[in-house]
Amino acid sequence: MRGYVRKRGKSYSFTIDIGRDPSTGQRKQKTKGGFKNSKDCEKAMNDMIHLLQHDEFVDTKKMMLKDFVEDWIEMEEMNYRPSTFSVYKSIINNRLIPAFGHAYVDELKPIDIQKYYNRMLKEGLTPKYILSIHNVLRALISKSVTWEVASKNVMDKVTPPKGKRKEMQTWTLEQSKQFLDHAKENTIIYPVFVLAIWTGMRKGEIYGLKWKDIDFENNRIQVNRTMAWARGQGHILQDAKTDGSRRTIKASDHVMSVLNSQLLKQKQIMMKLGERHQDDNLVFLSYNGKPMSMRHAGERLVQLSKELGLPRIRMHDLRHTHATISLELKQHPKVVSERLGHKSIDITLDLYSHVTENLQEESANEFERAMNQK
Repeated sequence: MRGYVRKRGKSYSFTIDIGRDPSTGQRKQKTKGGFKNSKDCEKAMNDMIHLLQHDEFVDTKKMMLKDFVEDWIEMEEMNYRPSTFSVYKSIINNRLIPAFGHAYVDELKPIDIQKYYNRMLKEGLTPKYILSIHNVLRALISKSVTWEVASKNVMDKVTPPKGKRKEMQTWTLEQSKQFLDHAKENTIIYPVFVLAIWTGMRKGEIYGLKWKDIDFENNRIQVNRTMAWARGQGHILQDAKTDGSRRTIKASDHVMSVLNSQLLKQKQIMMKLGERHQDDNLVFLSYNGKPMSMRHAGERLVQLSKELGLPRIRMHDLRHTHATISLELKQHPKVVSERLGHKSIDITLDLYSHVTENLQEESANEFERAMNQK
C-alpha cells in the first residue's frame, strides 16, 4: 500500500492509494492536508495505512445532512411505527434541517450539537423535547455510520439536558369513585374512564380495542394494538409496541358489565346507520360509526373534574391512579406490573417508589407488632 507526503504552501498533505472502485475499476486515492509539519503529516498517513491494512478504514462520502435525511426517510420508514415516524419527521423538518441541514454528516462536531441543545434550552424548549431531538439525531447519525457516510458516531460524545421527573398526579380511591359516579350520568365515554381506572390500560390501548378482544365468558381483555394519531393520516391502528404491551388483562364483573352495555349501545348505533355490526369493530365509535376522537376523553376529564372540585389530572394519570391504588391495596407488584404491561417489575417499582416506601414502613410496623405480641 503506497502513500506519499508533499508540501503545499506552508502546510503538508498526504495521498494514499485505497484500492479500486468496484463499479468502475478505476484507482481510488485519499488525500488529507492542513498539517503544520511533515512529521505530523507522515504519522497521520501511517495511521490511515494501518486502518486500511486491518479493514478498519471507512471511506466516507461528503453528504449534507439534508440530503442524507431524504435517503434515511425513504429506507427507514418501514422500520418505525407510523405514529413514531410522524413525530420523527416533524422534528427533522422543524428542528434538525434548519440547524444542521447544510452541514456535512461526517463533519458534525459534538460541541456544535451541545451548543445547539443549550440554545434550545434558552429559547424555552423543555429538556424532554430536547431529548426527543437528541434521540432522532442519534438514530440518523448511527445509521450514517452503518451506511459509511460517517466514520464515527459523534452522538456518543453528546449529552442531552437532564429534566426533572414530572411529579405524578393521582386520585385517591374515594376521589376515583366520586368521579366515576359523576361520569356515569354525564358522559357517553364513561366506559373509557372505567377501563382506565379499573384496569390501568393506556388511552391508546383502550381506543384500539376491538370486540374480538373482549372475552365475556372468561372476563378477559386482550391488548393487541393501540390507537394513535399521525400527522396527515389521522387516527391509525398499530400493533402493540412491545411483547409486554401485548397482554391479557383479567377484568372484574363490573368492567365486563360496563363493556356489555357499551356493546348494546353500539349495536343500536349501527342499526340507525343501516350497517351490520361486525364482531371485530372498534369498541369505541362515535355516533357516525367512525373511531371516537381520543381528545374528547381528555377534555371531558378536565370538565367533569372541575365540576366536582377534584384535582386536575391527565388521562395518563388515571393509569397512575390505578397502579397506586392497586399497590396500596397490597396487590403484588409483579401482578400490577403485568397488568400495566411494563417490561419488567423494576419499572413499576421505580415509577411508584413513593407507594412502596410507605408500604415498607407499614410492613416494618406490622412485623414489630407481631414480634411484640405475647
